[in-house]
Amino acid sequence: MSFFKNLFHKNEEPQPSPAPETPELTIAQQIGDLLQCPVAELPQAEDPVDLEDMWDAYQEALEQGKQQGFTPVLMICDDLLLEMMEENLPEGQSHMEIPAQLDGKAWLEQMFTQWETDLRSNDPEGLQVLTEPAPAEMEATHRFLSLRMNLLKQMLQKQAPVLLAEIPTKNPWEVLAWIPFGGWNACPMPEEAMAVLKHWYEKYGAVPGCIGHDTLELYVPQPVGEGEAAMQLAQEQFMFCEDIVYQGVESVPALAKTLEQSTVWYFWWD
Repeated sequence: MSFFKNLFHKNEEPQPSPAPETPELTIAQQIGDLLQCPVAELPQAEDPVDLEDMWDAYQEALEQGKQQGFTPVLMICDDLLLEMMEENLPEGQSHMEIPAQLDGKAWLEQMFTQWETDLRSNDPEGLQVLTEPAPAEMEATHRFLSLRMNLLKQMLQKQAPVLLAEIPTKNPWEVLAWIPFGGWNACPMPEEAMAVLKHWYEKYGAVPGCIGHDTLELYVPQPVGEGEAAMQLAQEQFMFCEDIVYQGVESVPALAKTLEQSTVWYFWWD
């Protein structure tokens, strides 16, 4: 019996072993590949104490970046952020072309003039958002709100991984060339956002610190202070991101009140 079995099989070619499957990259890994710069995925936060560890890691990287010529940024990595980067980045390149001329102050002034003209013609009562009294107390912000919101998603098992990326530029506003944030609904185009961030860096020392698919947070070394300085900044932030007023604090004076003592500026677009 064994003779016939061997005879039957003697001319068969040996079958090659199947090639091992290449593991699918996670979203965080895909974003890291697009950036083409050093990145570290931080341990997933399980409680507010872990958020402090993320904050400490960012602050340490911020100091290192000043010496080594990079700008650190925390990235909340989900499929929407990945999609935005893939759509806006030139094929095969790690970053967009950085415009030679960036005048964020002029852009903000132009946006305010257009907004004010439209309301005076169509809805004069809408101008009250500039003058409605602020509440006596408004909470200041000193940590990245996006990380706290990401932690809350843990209960729904939707918490996104967080990367700490070392963007290879000493000019913080240029971070948005590597992470081309914006260009949908009322969110400024990446080039416009870069111009505004350059203006705020030169005036206040503000740097982009945390980015999600619809949130951008800036860190400043010290608050803007009270009075006219806070009101002027609040009006600029309102032009940059109307949603933080219309769907948030409800008036520019209220926004100014939060900025008086805040070292983190939060922006969110619907």
